[in-house]
Amino acid sequence: MAAVVGLTAAGPIELPGGGRFVMPGGYDVHSLINQGEPPVFPRQRQLDDVADLERQVLPVADDWGLTLYIDEKAAWGRPACRVFTWSHGAFRDRDSSCANPDDPELPFDAESEAAFTRVSDAIEHSGVNVHRIEKGGWGPGTSFHLRDSSWRWNWYYSYVPGTPADAPEEVRTETGLGVRLQVHVSGDWWFTVEPDD
Repeated sequence: MAAVVGLTAAGPIELPGGGRFVMPGGYDVHSLINQGEPPVFPRQRQLDDVADLERQVLPVADDWGLTLYIDEKAAWGRPACRVFTWSHGAFRDRDSSCANPDDPELPFDAESEAAFTRVSDAIEHSGVNVHRIEKGGWGPGTSFHLRDSSWRWNWYYSYVPGTPADAPEEVRTETGLGVRLQVHVSGDWWFTVEPDD
């Protein structure tokens, strides 16, 4: 018991090959959100997250020709819902709470199950809590949406090839729901926080 308390008090543990382990009941000071308006992650967390996404997840997404990945966990009595569109077609869990009878996606086949698992494993190894990846759906490039418990905000990273070297540090846009903030993290990577609809 003393070891668990000690590790919890010590904070996160850096893992070989990248990533961070936080003891249950502990917290990672690099992940605490700045409670500004809108709230953003600390700069170092943004840098760490995009490095992990670029190293672990982006290559897999590119290799599979991924255009949509959704991994919604089961909650409040509804089952999990997975959607996967890649170079071999579009697939969706066929539970009635996840799919309508007229949804065009097919049920997962063995090949798509394996590809979905490979993407999920890459996300897990990255240590970045991504539940959705979408190419072109949320602006140019590929977006990596973060799982969160906020009812007010959405957070995601975007990989936008060709981002100019002199891109602004941040772009604020007023929307009908509030301020959308895009922060240039580094290179072709952006962090976005926007009001949840």
